[in-house]
Amino acid sequence: GLAETHLAEHFGLEPGDTVTVLGTLGVTVTGAAVSPEYLWPARSSQEFFEAPGEFGVLFVTEDVLDAVDQAQVLSQLLVRYEPDVDTAAVDAAVRGTALEQGASAVVARADQPSNKALSLDVTGFEQMAVFFPAMFLLVSGLAAYTLLTRLVHSQRSVIGTLRANGFSRRTVVRHYLSYGLWLGAVGAVLGIALGVPMGWAMTAAYTAELGIPDTVRELRWITPVAGLAFGIAAGVLSAWVPARRAVRIEPAEALRGDSPATPARRSLLERVLPPSSRLPVQWRMVVRGIGRNPRRSSSVVVAIALAMTLVYTTWAMVDTVTILLDRHFNVINVHDGDVVTTGPVDAAAVAAVAGVPGVRTAEPVVILDASLKGPDGTYSTTLFAYEAGTEVRGFVTGSGEGPSSGVVVGEAVLEETGAGVGDTLRISLPTLGATFDLPIEDTVREPMGSPAYVTRETLQDLLAADAAPGWQDAITQPGTSVIALLLEDDADREAVLGAVADLPVVASATDARAAWSMIEQFMGLFYLIVGLMLAFGGVLAVALIYNVVSVNLAERTGEIATMRANGISHRRIGAYVLAENMTLTAIGVVPGALIARAAATRLMSTYSTDILSFDLETRPATMVLTIAAMFVVTAVSLWPGMRAVRRLDIATEVRERSQ
Repeated sequence: GLAETHLAEHFGLEPGDTVTVLGTLGVTVTGAAVSPEYLWPARSSQEFFEAPGEFGVLFVTEDVLDAVDQAQVLSQLLVRYEPDVDTAAVDAAVRGTALEQGASAVVARADQPSNKALSLDVTGFEQMAVFFPAMFLLVSGLAAYTLLTRLVHSQRSVIGTLRANGFSRRTVVRHYLSYGLWLGAVGAVLGIALGVPMGWAMTAAYTAELGIPDTVRELRWITPVAGLAFGIAAGVLSAWVPARRAVRIEPAEALRGDSPATPARRSLLERVLPPSSRLPVQWRMVVRGIGRNPRRSSSVVVAIALAMTLVYTTWAMVDTVTILLDRHFNVINVHDGDVVTTGPVDAAAVAAVAGVPGVRTAEPVVILDASLKGPDGTYSTTLFAYEAGTEVRGFVTGSGEGPSSGVVVGEAVLEETGAGVGDTLRISLPTLGATFDLPIEDTVREPMGSPAYVTRETLQDLLAADAAPGWQDAITQPGTSVIALLLEDDADREAVLGAVADLPVVASATDARAAWSMIEQFMGLFYLIVGLMLAFGGVLAVALIYNVVSVNLAERTGEIATMRANGISHRRIGAYVLAENMTLTAIGVVPGALIARAAATRLMSTYSTDILSFDLETRPATMVLTIAAMFVVTAVSLWPGMRAVRRLDIATEVRERSQ
């Protein structure tokens, strides 16, 4: 037979080697094969993360199956469509006909486990490829807007001179728009030049990590064109408002050089809460300073909100994946090892395994392909039958308990079948030729998969009433049942599992935690990409806040010089500026936290399907640290500007303001 490449590489199989199947059947390996159906070696749509030692694929001729117990053979009919047909219509027709003829389930190519798992992974990266660049462009645009606004402010007298000498509004607008055009164009070209090779490198790393044999790199012309267009558009849009502001300045007003004065008035806080008018003078200055220039104040608030969104969203993704993987392997899949026997999984085999020193619990588990039918549809999944009160499986249900006399299903089953808790599902087990009805006791929401759970006692009672003779032997065969282990807390995992594997009744004993190690290995690429996004986002967030705060401080140079001329100390001015910006930061973190949380929730929801439930879950410290980072960055951003203010020539500044 031919060994699928993942199996061959894991065990180092070479032509001429022998693989033992189901404990007794020896198959000679003639070579290794690549199959599109197993580019990702998924056992089923509910078990697509299997440790290499627990699942593998052999391609054999039909005569090899003659030596296998036929109760363990599941027959499939593969259908290939004519080219250029309406796939959706043919899918529906094939599904209807197959179910009428007694098929237990129909799986379209899009739902084939390997294809579905890879498609979900690619879709997740696609969502990231849209969300993060959009956020980066938005933040970059705001930074450019802030700089150009400052440029217009500093060049008021120049603008006035140009307008007084006959330059048209259109000429001035075109001049300032050219800044945004060049910024966007140069940035986009550099981004494309760096992005294309980085994209190819990431593609190669992705295919290598997943063991996909072929790497196809294709650069479609629309990609760089779209990138260039988005970059230029972001630059031009960021320059549009400052450019329009420049031409609204009347020449006589602009030639005065300074911004027009605004009338003094009480702040919004003082108008809403009159007692606040009795605050100390320095605090009233802070409050009134915030309201005196709404554009300047709102720019800080918006900058804080966007910076929080950039940082928190990427950080939340890492939190969510870490928390959900920990739950999956430490709350749900709590067993330490899986044992495949050479013969039936009977009481004697379980007792032999349980007797190995270091084994705390050994339980038989029945694993069957199942089709669940409700009023609105059918759902293919995996049925697990555990001992009542099992210790080797945790259940994330409302009560925290597993099934008793009914079936517990994943939440996606309810959505796909139209059934609800308390309703009856028709359960078909194709390998046993059995069909029976069971009420839904409860639901589970697991990070990976939407399985169905019953107790072994319930399954045996139902099969005794419905299944064909011989079902008792069928559910104890190595292909249907395994023994799940819990080890003592201080046990040497490798030594204990090795001792179990040496038992005559055992064909293999694998560490259940190997699947976690495998997932963490594959998640390395995810963490790398998210880490890059966090780094880029963090740099942009810092740059944005620094930009906005520094520019706002620079705009107030004359005001600060006047305060110094009136005898106010550097320390007091610094405290006033710091208090104002810290207040604006405190205001900004409120919408920032809400927007960041909503963005992270929306982004994680794109990963959730019937087989993945990646609901946003973060540590409380994540939001706290993100908010704290905003205050720290704001405070640090003020330091260079305040140093520059200390070096101001007060006489020159005051003289220029008086001219």
